[in-house]
Amino acid sequence: MSASKKKRKASIPWLRIRPQKSGKIYYYFELPVNARRDEIALGSDYLTALQRRQELLLQIRIDSRKELNDLKFVIALYREIYIPTFEFEKRKENYSSISQIEAFIAQSNIDLEDLDDPQLHSRYAQWRNARLSIRVKNEIALLGRLKNLAQRWLSANHTMEAEMADCVIQAGGSCAS
Repeated sequence: MSASKKKRKASIPWLRIRPQKSGKIYYYFELPVNARRDEIALGSDYLTALQRRQELLLQIRIDSRKELNDLKFVIALYREIYIPTFEFEKRKENYSSISQIEAFIAQSNIDLEDLDDPQLHSRYAQWRNARLSIRVKNEIALLGRLKNLAQRWLSANHTMEAEMADCVIQAGGSCAS
């Protein structure tokens, strides 16, 4: 299987690839809020294009926010912005972990402020089942990453440059949080 077919199979939402006649590949961001499929050029460097896509998508989602629960909003952003950039196995694990976290949030009626509660981790471990300790620890760590992202994304003095400086696209196409 060629590299181009692998890339198409694991495509990232709203990132379009346009090969030129010269053989160079250019990346475009398709605006998700527009039915006309307007695009913004991101350049020919893949990692820079991914970083710029995250910046634009984050700004669009924050500007058109409808979710009132901050934690659910941050989970939706994480699912839409970061998870598609991960490798297949990590993406699969993150989707599974996010589903478990969302079920716990819905059942326990938890918001962003509740993540500071020291009892939350033990309540989550009990809810999840203590036999799955490694998995539970990973999901609790994911809750901590979500809390850190929420503090950056939802702060009043949020600047896109500062947020994206903390989130560097690494060689594997994944974002370090």
